[in-house]
Amino acid sequence: MVSKSSLFFLNFILFLGVSFVMVMFWAVSGFMGEMVVLMSSLVVTFLSIFYLYNQGMSVFSLSDWFLSDSMSSLMCLMSCFVIVLSFLCSDVEFNMMKKDPGFSFFLLLILFISLVFFYSSSVFSFYFLMEASLIPILFLILSWGYQPERVQAGFLIIMYTVVASMPFLVSISFLLNIMGSDNFNCLLASRGVGVSIELMFWFFIILGFLVKLPVFMLHSWLPKAHVKAPVGGSMILAGIMLKFGGFGLWRFLPVLGRADSEVLEFTMVFTMWGGLVCSMICLCHYDMKAMIAFSSISHMSAVVLGMLTFYCMGWMGGVAMMFIHGVCSPCLFAMANYSYKFSGSRSIFLCKGLLKVCPLISLFWFMFCSFNLGCPPSLNFFSEVFLSLSGLWYSWYFICILIFMVFLGGASSVYLYCTLNHGAHSYVLLSKSGVSDRMSLMGVSCCFFLFFSFFVMDFVFCL
Repeated sequence: MVSKSSLFFLNFILFLGVSFVMVMFWAVSGFMGEMVVLMSSLVVTFLSIFYLYNQGMSVFSLSDWFLSDSMSSLMCLMSCFVIVLSFLCSDVEFNMMKKDPGFSFFLLLILFISLVFFYSSSVFSFYFLMEASLIPILFLILSWGYQPERVQAGFLIIMYTVVASMPFLVSISFLLNIMGSDNFNCLLASRGVGVSIELMFWFFIILGFLVKLPVFMLHSWLPKAHVKAPVGGSMILAGIMLKFGGFGLWRFLPVLGRADSEVLEFTMVFTMWGGLVCSMICLCHYDMKAMIAFSSISHMSAVVLGMLTFYCMGWMGGVAMMFIHGVCSPCLFAMANYSYKFSGSRSIFLCKGLLKVCPLISLFWFMFCSFNLGCPPSLNFFSEVFLSLSGLWYSWYFICILIFMVFLGGASSVYLYCTLNHGAHSYVLLSKSGVSDRMSLMGVSCCFFLFFSFFVMDFVFCL
């Protein structure tokens, strides 16, 4: 067992190292710049795994600013993996890095904000970092997006953020006023002595996280942002940014406690119906990136359902779903980008017949779609089982919605794969002899990681 002082020293060095890399990256360009980023991500990954295997699921405060537990380390591990994938799949942006390292700087900035966010113990720093994370992703969309409509996507991100963040800020200010501290450990202790929270403030705090996830009716910014963003931006949005909302629920729900049964059940039914509708939209859409975005909304709705049940099974399923979705969904966006290079279109009808053009790409599509629909032994399979059981334990009236959510979610993945890879050869597809080394490395490493992702259950069962 590693001492707390040693772990604090490791995390302190981690934060200093990432900060130093961010500052010095302006002087580095081209391939060497990318290697610096990849090596820094690997260091963070190593320290996260080192912490997981030596500390277990215990929680302790590193200082007044940092709170460390295995949930934080899992999210940091996932963030580093997504950042590495983003660099591997950003071929066009990688060629631009030799002249302008701005793209790499914003990816590094997102990594730094994510690491500090997941280890933050102060509520106000938690809020500040959650909102500040949208600034680099906004620059990625506006600077490296593909269509002029990316300005509209940026406007929607700002609008939803401002509208949801102001009531959220007022609510946490009220919460800290009655509890007397902004440290999560102190808030949990205050909750234990019976401090009550007004229903209105409970709703506004939860609403702030539902916009970040997002759930249906609060989701308009996400599909547009995905469609207009470069491939690296889409991968970070799906793999890291959406998890801020789920991680916020993980941190705040134990502090807030249960709301009135009517409000709690309304929120659960609202998110379930939203997930069901988004799964149906996936079956009707033609844009690859939009389909994957709506699939993400459906998965995040299941996370909200599991956590709002306040059952241990629901919390385990929510954590497992966030982790596996943070790895699988970026892979799907990477495949959508590579399929776009074959046809010049994101339409699934213009890209069909990929199996005849490049069988290896079809194999990667099959693997990632299988993991996305919850094929065993992937972690997604266990997470869907846990989330469904927690919903049924809460109320048997949820059984019909849950069955249709699981069925339509799997059907959308099957529909995406079959339409793209089978059928008549599309006349717009370009003939290519193979895939790039970067894409092959991404596909093989992700398939290996996703196949053995069920080992994460060792930590999930300790919740």
